[in-house]
Amino acid sequence: MIDFRLYRVALIPAVAAFVMMMFSLEGVPEPPDPQIAPAIFDADRMRDNLREVLDAAPERPPGSSGDEAVADLVLDRFEGVAAGTAATQPFAATVNGEDRQLRNVILTLPGESDRTLLVMAARDSASGQGAASSAAATAALIELAESLGGAEHLKTLVLVSTTAGTEGAEGARRFLEGYRERDLVEAAVVLVQPGSAEPQPPYVLRHSTDDRSTSMQLVRIAEKVLAERTSRNPAERDLFSSLARLALPLAAGEQSVLIEQGIDAVGISSAGERPLAPSEDTGEDLDRNVLAEFGDAALGTVLVLDPLRAPLDHGPDSYVEFSGSLIPGWAVAFFSLALLLPAAVAALDGVARAARRRAGIVRALAWAFGLALPLVAVLAAIYLFGLVGLLATPAFPFDPWRFDIGIGEALVLALLAGLGVAGFLLGGLARAPERPWPEALVPALGSAAVAGTLGVWLLNPYLGLLLAPAAHVWLLSAREAPLPRPLIVAGVAIATLPALLAIRSSAVAIGAGPWDLLLAAASGQVSPPILLALCPLAGSLAGLLLLLRAPRLHGRMT
Repeated sequence: MIDFRLYRVALIPAVAAFVMMMFSLEGVPEPPDPQIAPAIFDADRMRDNLREVLDAAPERPPGSSGDEAVADLVLDRFEGVAAGTAATQPFAATVNGEDRQLRNVILTLPGESDRTLLVMAARDSASGQGAASSAAATAALIELAESLGGAEHLKTLVLVSTTAGTEGAEGARRFLEGYRERDLVEAAVVLVQPGSAEPQPPYVLRHSTDDRSTSMQLVRIAEKVLAERTSRNPAERDLFSSLARLALPLAAGEQSVLIEQGIDAVGISSAGERPLAPSEDTGEDLDRNVLAEFGDAALGTVLVLDPLRAPLDHGPDSYVEFSGSLIPGWAVAFFSLALLLPAAVAALDGVARAARRRAGIVRALAWAFGLALPLVAVLAAIYLFGLVGLLATPAFPFDPWRFDIGIGEALVLALLAGLGVAGFLLGGLARAPERPWPEALVPALGSAAVAGTLGVWLLNPYLGLLLAPAAHVWLLSAREAPLPRPLIVAGVAIATLPALLAIRSSAVAIGAGPWDLLLAAASGQVSPPILLALCPLAGSLAGLLLLLRAPRLHGRMT
């Protein structure tokens, strides 16, 4: 039997944590006033650049002759900037399973200060022209180099044409690894897909491939400049989507990798965060006027950042946006942990009571935690299939359009599903054990749910917050007068809804479907320890539903 009075008392810290979280709100840093522009973005010159890029290489897979041809073009134009120093950064990488020699092209424009601003654009395209994305970004980067090279600037400006942007932003990663002055980098502006004929928000990309946040003042600067120069307002932000992107840190664009590496960065995109499909990224999908607008916005952002003598106001290291304010990540984490406390106290008390009454608690705990084993086996199979090549393991961020489901992929899904079902059936887990009393089985399931959620919280407190309801739902079966079965089923569904909606929110933002999420898991982008911690939680929810099938167990607890 569960002591609900103890459970209610344990809710008091959660209330206190919520009040503390509300008092921890911080204001959003304001962008500075724009300065007189010392450089002008030349749209006509940019259009000539675009034509040269597309003529030099209509297709540019990383390491291909087309990619190299455009690298030569960029290097030639960088070398023509008298105020700067052009260089290349060669590196080896694996592209589509083959070892390739690749290179980034770099232009350094020295300033009065060693403090550095990065401007970056990928030039490669995995398939097709990449006209509105990488070709447009490269054309704008060349124009930015020539515009900034002829103007005075306070900070050192480093412009980088990267390759392997479609291979997990490998070029951006390698640049940072080899850049000796990375500690001097104050901010980065990344041109992502600036030339789409059908602009759609978000226009300023600011999410990372981990749970770090970029400088909120940098975001506000980019949004303000873009609104002024393109008359396009920034996308609206809400609490849930902000939390979801930290709970499941999936992101697209090279800025996501820079943020992960500790660089404050934003991406400038006319087509949102979702990578354009090859059929949406042809010359017909390119609007040169839109490209000029977004290229000008990138230039404007650099020109606002350049004269700033004080460091950017980052805001909290990680934050969730709420009604025009920022909630620090530590406050969210504390509130999330406080929400788990009542469920943990109730489960431990229930286990202790069952042990004192000799109600078979050891057997109940073995069954409750054993329900995770088939899921662990499926998880192990996912990694094994990735290791032997049955599942693709692309570097993240990857383009979801590159990975379709064929016959082989369907067979892999069938094998994984079959392994999970067989694990439940052959392991004798599909039916609740007959000997322990319900007063042992229910708190045992609660213990598994709390243990799994706590494990997730330790690794990602934002996801832990979204899973908190699932750590409490077992209490619906702990009442002396059990609730009707449909209500318990509905409770389980509702308890998992926040996490499922968050997964959908993050996936939709980058155009990823269920198959892409599976590949993200196989490649390790979705943290393996988090997936392992989710197994006992998911197993406990399955156990609650299994109890409903046993009339003797779904009865009055004594």
